[in-house]
Formats: sequence, structure tokens, C-alpha cells
Amino acid sequence: ILFALVIILLFIIKDFFYSRLQQLNSYTQIIESFLKVIDSKDHYTEGHCERVAKYTYHLCDEMDLSWAKSEKIISVAKIHDIGKIYVDDDILRSSDKLSEQEYQEIKRHTEYGYQLLKDIDILNKELDVIKYHHERWDGRGYPEGLKGKEIPVGARILTACDSLDVMITGRTYKPPMTKEEIIEEFKKCAGGQFDPEIAEKMIKLIRDGYFDDKFKSEEKIRKLELSLEY
Repeated sequence: ILFALVIILLFIIKDFFYSRLQQLNSYTQIIESFLKVIDSKDHYTEGHCERVAKYTYHLCDEMDLSWAKSEKIISVAKIHDIGKIYVDDDILRSSDKLSEQEYQEIKRHTEYGYQLLKDIDILNKELDVIKYHHERWDGRGYPEGLKGKEIPVGARILTACDSLDVMITGRTYKPPMTKEEIIEEFKKCAGGQFDPEIAEKMIKLIRDGYFDDKFKSEEKIRKLELSLEY
């Protein structure tokens, strides 16, 4: 039933709202309603896109990008996982190791999201951020295996912010990491998964305490979970 409602909403947006959307903010409000559906499908990623957008704001600021450029990247960060609407609930919620077929389906969410939103003129070329946010600096990412600066800067920023949230909050297959562990992970993956310059900027933000509230929040949750086990 939930999936059917999502499909109906998709058709409503494509047929009714697309031709009428003039402002990015009004568009984002509509898309955020879809993010609530994504959150309801997968408890472990609830609030993920909103947190990633906040990290993106700080990273864009640290990189001295213009506000016009930053605003577009931040707005797209809010909806970067919209393509997961098309991914089967059981795959998203699975705590087991995914089969190759299931993994390939997860990987398609970047293309699904891009195809869903590509006709929205107000997003302009920053829509590539959605399509390429799982590319890697070393060329081993997806969907196209882009390398280095072939990857749009917005996508490189989002890769770092998306990964940061996974490190802080953890997943069913990966426990949360400490602040020190995350710094070491960005050092290790600079030049591999991450743009080295962006990794350096992210490490600075972490050391300067920009995300300490997130670390403290996750630490409280972990302590509560441990107390409930005994």
C-alpha cells in the first residue's frame, strides 16, 4: 500500500507540479514529503538527508564557495537519496549481507533519482550531484566510474558528507565510529574515496568541533541501548 501511494504521488508531481514550480524552496518542500516516506521505509537512515544537508552547508562554507553555488548543492543534498523510493523495502531494511543482485539494485538509486528530477529546470546542473554522489576520487565508484575532477565538485562534497553521516550514526552492518576514528578514516581514504582537498577540509571541521553535537547525541543513544541490554 505504501509503495502504491508513493507511485501515485510521483505521478501527481510529474503531471501537475513540474510545470508550476518556480522557486527552489517550494520544490524542496514537496520533495521533503518524499523523504518522510524514505525515512518510514528505513529506520536506520531516518533523518539522514537532513543531516547530510547540514554537513554540506558547513563544508561549502569551509571551501569558500559562493552562496549561489552552495545553496544549490545544499538544496540537492536534501533530496540526494530520493531514488531510494524505487528500491524494494526489504533490501533497504536488510541487516544481512546483500546479494550481488540486491547490491546492484541499491546502486541504481542514484540513476533513479536523477531520472525522476532531471526535467526540473530550477535544479540546473547541480542535479548531477544526485547522480554522481557515489563516485570516488580514484575512479572506483558508480554509476560511471568518474575519476578526480571529472566528478562535479558538488558530488565530491556530498560524497564526504554522506559518508560522514554513516560514520557518525552507523548502520545495521557497521557500528558508529568515534570522532578520532572518523578523522583517521578521512585521512586513510583521502585520494581514494575522497577528494584529498575536501577530506582535509572535513577533518578541519571535525577537529574544530562543528559536528560535536552529533557525536554527543549518538553517544547518548549508544549508552541508552547498552543500558537496555542489561
